[in-house]
Amino acid sequence: MDWLESTRTAFLRAINREENLSRYAERVGVSYSIVNRLRSGKTSFAKLDLSTFFRLFPELKIFFFREDYPEPAPRNGAVEVGGNLSGIVVQNGKIRNLHPVPGGDSVDLRTLARKVRRSDRFSPEERLKILDFLDEEL
Repeated sequence: MDWLESTRTAFLRAINREENLSRYAERVGVSYSIVNRLRSGKTSFAKLDLSTFFRLFPELKIFFFREDYPEPAPRNGAVEVGGNLSGIVVQNGKIRNLHPVPGGDSVDLRTLARKVRRSDRFSPEERLKILDFLDEEL
């Protein structure tokens, strides 16, 4: 599938998520007439300027070089310790350093458990679930 077909498929998927063409056009900030012409095939995605293209797909990310690709997400049963940027993942009871970030602080499991207990970001039930998970999986 070439990029035009992929773009059209993604565009139709985005419209179906919104369930309304005018609501989609309003949300992304592109005129209804452009969105309607794209859907009907009267306008091609190849003719769009980049600013319109990026408004149609606000979640789109482009990586110009392979070294800019994001690291793969940890596998099931893995917990990232220290936040999304720490690079320290606990999986199957083993601590792994997947992608070290300069200046990132690691957090030991006791400190993590203590922070979860004290955090008011979670309800008491959520705290118990997180602590039970840490006890069982790690």
